[in-house]
Amino acid sequence: KLQFLYFIGRGEASKRRHTRDHEEGPPSSPRAARCAALMQVAHPKSLKDVYIEECRRVGCKKNSELLRTLPDQPGDYGSLESLNLNLNCVGQKGIQPLLNVIALAPNLKELLLADNFLTNDSVKALLDALTDHPNLCHVDLSRNPISHVAGKLLSSYVSTNPRVTALLLHDTLINPALVKIIERKAEVNNRRRDEERARLAAMQKANKEKEEAAKAEHEEQAVKMEQQREEERKEAEEEVKAETPREAAKEDPAPSESAPQERKKIAFDVQEIEPPRAPSVSKVPAQPEAMVFLPSIFKLASEGNARCTHLELLS
Repeated sequence: KLQFLYFIGRGEASKRRHTRDHEEGPPSSPRAARCAALMQVAHPKSLKDVYIEECRRVGCKKNSELLRTLPDQPGDYGSLESLNLNLNCVGQKGIQPLLNVIALAPNLKELLLADNFLTNDSVKALLDALTDHPNLCHVDLSRNPISHVAGKLLSSYVSTNPRVTALLLHDTLINPALVKIIERKAEVNNRRRDEERARLAAMQKANKEKEEAAKAEHEEQAVKMEQQREEERKEAEEEVKAETPREAAKEDPAPSESAPQERKKIAFDVQEIEPPRAPSVSKVPAQPEAMVFLPSIFKLASEGNARCTHLELLS
């Protein structure tokens, strides 16, 4: 009964803690706050200066190998990609100044800490700094006196960080079965990473092929449009050439073959016209009433029309 009540109490406490974490959000560690402050200063320091300052703050000796490895360029945090500290006797206290250096190096991919007398507490502090690291994928903690407690922490770390693809734990105090589980999880992460890379490569290749096909289609359409515009331009030029003679013919019509004959005939007719002469009046019997109009008729015939050559009066 006591064991049952004990486990029930632990479950309720864990539930309350989980609810509080979700309500308040993840707590910010002092190390994260310190690293953020170091990166936001107006005059950033180099990783070597950061390590020297941390050693002075913690009160430990500086590692000569690490000093030779760290870059001394101010603000140069992205050039460090590998950190090899195997057989350097870093120890539990010497790992503390290294944590801020690791957190400030976003491109660090390989961390080798074999044969450095690290303990379970050292592994716990190290994992606190490595949890949110964006690119670290290879960690070597072989030949360190770490036990099953550190093994469980490392197993959880590999499960929650798919970026970790290799975690070496040779010749440690961790149960070999747990070591195999950790290695298997790292292999799964590695396989998933390879699949993701293959998927991204296939996607990029497909996108590139689509872009090339779209570009080729666009060029083909441009060529067709250019050909169509060239054909339309030629047709317009032919229409202009065909319309020009028609307009010229309308403005200045060419003389026909019968025109000279007509001119000759007209001239001939004009030449044959005789001068006007008085019209002759046929002697026809007329009524006495109509004789009154004869002078007017003679005047009209003689003055009104010069070509009138014959006038006939009928009753």
